[in-house]
Amino acid sequence: MNYAMFDCHIGVEFTNKLPSYAPSVSYNRPGKLIIMNSKWPQPTQMPFLLAHEIHHVFHEEKSYFNLNNKTKNSGEAQANTFAIKLLQRYYIEN
Repeated sequence: MNYAMFDCHIGVEFTNKLPSYAPSVSYNRPGKLIIMNSKWPQPTQMPFLLAHEIHHVFHEEKSYFNLNNKTKNSGEAQANTFAIKLLQRYYIEN
C-alpha cells in the first residue's frame, strides 16, 4: 500500500460497504484511486489484488467489474503478471 500511495501517488481506500463477492476496482479519473473490498472472502489475496489494481492504474485501463468468470481479458492476465513481479520484488527486498 505504501508503494501505491507514496511511490506512485495512487490513493487506496479500503471499504466494508461492498458485498463480499465484489472485486477491487481502480479509477484513473478524476484522480488515481484504488478501492479495495475489506470484506473479500480470501484476505490473504489482498496484497495480490492491490498489486493487480496498481497495474490497471499505471496503464490507465478502464475500470469495470468482472463478476463473470467466463469473461476473458488480456489486460487481466497482464495485470496478474505485473502483480506477481511486484510482489516478488517486495519479498526479495524485505
